[in-house]
Formats: sequence, structure tokens, C-alpha cells
Amino acid sequence: MDEHLRKGQIIQAVKVYRDSFPPETRPGLNDALEIVLQRRDELAAPGEIEPEPPAPTIDDLAARAVMAGPVHAVELVWDGDTFGWIEDIVAVVERPGPENPRYTGHRLHACRGGDGDDIGRQLAERLAVPYWNPAPDAPDLDAPRWWSRH
Repeated sequence: MDEHLRKGQIIQAVKVYRDSFPPETRPGLNDALEIVLQRRDELAAPGEIEPEPPAPTIDDLAARAVMAGPVHAVELVWDGDTFGWIEDIVAVVERPGPENPRYTGHRLHACRGGDGDDIGRQLAERLAVPYWNPAPDAPDLDAPRWWSRH
């Protein structure tokens, strides 16, 4: 379990922890996750956890966006997981995709902690394209995408 935690592999660590019990006494997912996160904190204190890579700069994100294709907009798309809300910074590029016959969203970066809107605005300004955040005040998994704004 510790080796997975050192690499930031939470799900794998939970599986290893749960599999260490006989099926009849195996802890539930929530209980196992709580124990695994406590252990991660114990390992982090002396610096045994690999640090997160540094966040990409606006220049890094702009380069990724341009490589994806002609950028028509930058948008913030909400997502979530066990640990909370995620603000995905997405470049809308002109390429048919599963959600739209003309455009697709190319995910550039996932933000936690509420700085996604600021990053998205800066990136859109850098690329000289519109910025789209249809749900700036609260997470909304069903918010309209840029291509369906009209």
C-alpha cells in the first residue's frame, strides 16, 4: 500500500488495503479510503510522498492548446471525484468530437481550489479567444458547453 501511496496511486492503495482482509471482514470503500488517506498523511510528513509536479504556466497551457488545433475558445468545465470538485480548463478546437459535429474540447489542465476561472481567463486572453464559464458561482455538471451557448 505504501508504495502506491508514494506514487500518488490512491485507488490502487485502497485495493491493496481492502484485499489484505478476508472477504467476510473486508472494510467498505469509504472506511478503506479514510485509512489510506490517513496513511498517506503519515508518509507525507517525513517527505516520503513524491511531490506533485508544478502547475503548468499560462505559456505551457497556450502551447498545449495550439498543438490541439485551431482554438476557438477556452472554457471551464466542472467535474468531480472522491476528493471534491475539479475545474477542467478546456481548449475548444475545431475538430468533430463526440459531443458536437464541428468542435471538441481538449482538456489542458485540472484545477482544484478555485483558481480555474482565473487561469481560464488568462489563457483565453493570451490566445485572444473568448472565455466561457457558464457556472462561475457553483459547480454544475450539466452547464452548457461553449458550442451550445446560443
